[in-house]
Amino acid sequence: MRNKFILLIIFSVLMQIGYAAHPSLFFDSADIPSLQQKITTGRSLAAFNLMQTRANTYLTLATNPYNFNDAISGRAASVQLFDLALTGILTGNTQYTNKAVSIICAIAEQSDVNTFVGFNDHLAVGDMAHAYAVAYDWLAPYMTTEQKTLVEAEIYSFGQWLYEHSLTDYYGSTEPRRLAHNHQAVAHGGMGLCALVLGEAAPAVWKERATSKIRSYFDYAVDSTGCAYEGMTYLAYGMQGAVPFAAALKHIGGADIIAEKPITTLIPQYYMWQLLPWGSTGVMLNQSGDTMKPAGGVMYLIARNQDSVGLWGWDRMVGSTGDASYGQSTWLGAGASLPYVILWEDQQLQPQSPVDSQLLNKYFERGQVSLRDGWDDGGSFASFTSGFSWPGCWSHGDINSFTFYAKGEKFGTDPGAGLYETPYHSAITVSGQGQDWYQPGSAVTGQIISYQQQGAATYIKGDAKAAYVDMVDAKKAIRQLLYVRGSQPYLVITDDFEINENAVKSFQWRLTTDFTNNLVVDEFVRTSHILGAAAGAKCEIKCLWPQTFSLQSISAASSYKQLVISSTGYSGKFVVLMLTAAAGEVLPTVTKTGDSGNMEISLAFADGTTDTISLSLENIEFSRNVPCKSPVGDFDADCKVDFADFRILATQWLSCSDPAVFDCYDMR
Repeated sequence: MRNKFILLIIFSVLMQIGYAAHPSLFFDSADIPSLQQKITTGRSLAAFNLMQTRANTYLTLATNPYNFNDAISGRAASVQLFDLALTGILTGNTQYTNKAVSIICAIAEQSDVNTFVGFNDHLAVGDMAHAYAVAYDWLAPYMTTEQKTLVEAEIYSFGQWLYEHSLTDYYGSTEPRRLAHNHQAVAHGGMGLCALVLGEAAPAVWKERATSKIRSYFDYAVDSTGCAYEGMTYLAYGMQGAVPFAAALKHIGGADIIAEKPITTLIPQYYMWQLLPWGSTGVMLNQSGDTMKPAGGVMYLIARNQDSVGLWGWDRMVGSTGDASYGQSTWLGAGASLPYVILWEDQQLQPQSPVDSQLLNKYFERGQVSLRDGWDDGGSFASFTSGFSWPGCWSHGDINSFTFYAKGEKFGTDPGAGLYETPYHSAITVSGQGQDWYQPGSAVTGQIISYQQQGAATYIKGDAKAAYVDMVDAKKAIRQLLYVRGSQPYLVITDDFEINENAVKSFQWRLTTDFTNNLVVDEFVRTSHILGAAAGAKCEIKCLWPQTFSLQSISAASSYKQLVISSTGYSGKFVVLMLTAAAGEVLPTVTKTGDSGNMEISLAFADGTTDTISLSLENIEFSRNVPCKSPVGDFDADCKVDFADFRILATQWLSCSDPAVFDCYDMR
């Protein structure tokens, strides 16, 4: 704070150089009428209504003193300032812009960059740099000379701090794991916006470094198929820093980072593939949450790349067919979304459902697979994870883990943020020990070694041996997963786990489920099932191998429940079947012959469908026999017409004219 007076003097001299008028980062004064027209319909209207409602609550926000929000202070300020400022600009009501001016000046008078360093180091500084730069760009026409000088000096000090520390702190490192991290995008995006809003009054190196770092963020934050190493919410937060800077840089005539990075075209559909069947949320993996909030960055990519399918996914998650939040979280720490959605939505672009493409599997290069049997509320979804993670990018000990959602229920889930270790996940542990995850920043790896479509089923084989080295000395850690589509979707999971130590151990097969479900375990008859909390659907878990095992139910209040199947021996070999049925629906009849080395499983469904699964611990083969429902002709057991039968049927159909001689109605 003691340097604030000196900064004001220095900056008043620097600003004599001059720079562009405001607003200029994302739109100009001449664009305001078209924006006002934009908020009269569609997504922009819905987003604006939410934004104005929130802005109304900020009109009474105390400024003397201003209430800082500790670690999330910069993000909270961006929500308050951006919502108020853009609402005022688009309505012409100065009570909103005047309130935003009073808030930004209160923050500048009652804090400095060191205050934000104390809140959350470079992350809080980057957040507030972003908030200062954009809010100033929008509010400058409503500010006095003294107010502008005050805020300009703060912007300069934040930009300078971020630049200097980028040269020494880890967020400025050239290590790939640092370039992939959301921190570097937030810090450098904020610094870049400071450079752009100050124009020639800012050192050119700020913009140059920000441009380089934001380019590298898109190079490392996602894999070659658009999958985020840090998960949905951390990618959304990283893009909250990266995309506004990239958009502003292009708008003022600079480089077009998004056009330079074709990988950005894949990001919106990455989010779409995480959607759970009922929409609104996605599968929660690792430390990440279950949504894309804030969603402004994804909207920009959708509009720039004219991604109609990605727009369908955006709507299904946060738009009118999703949770209708338009990407704005109730938690201020997510940052501003509504103003960016309004600015960047392309109202000419219409959503296109992925149903038309018939795509049901998505294999991501980093080692993550999304599996589904449709795109509507009644569908099922499964995921499998076995691949690469950057150290320091929120990895968990979850190699070869899976999730499973069906019949409107969360049967197999990821435990969520803060539950890092393998024992919390649907994975294998040995005497309670899991993969080599020790502390935040750890990263374990695996690989998917087989991925096949087998008719109505998808087969995946994962190798997790590299993840079990120190805590468990694994000789083999192979898991197979067969996801089977149909009216009653199900999973088959096999595990072949061996250790190098020649000793008897307890091997645990774990299934994590949502804490609201009722997990029922009957150890006496060795049966277990999950009764879903949403619709009363059932998932029966059958342990088909080993022959001797024990069952245990674990419950962590308001967090998760877990089924543990334990087997004692020199190795852990499991074959587990997860069957689903809606309330009142009959489960298929299951018969089994053989052992884990050569097993055949038959599932007979109530409608006459029979599935046959031939498996070993190295391979699974699936086939389905659907009963013939045709009223005419001689058909084989597999419902295929023999060539001779087809020739007879064709002749009959062509000569069919007299119903008294032949049933023409049925034939035609």
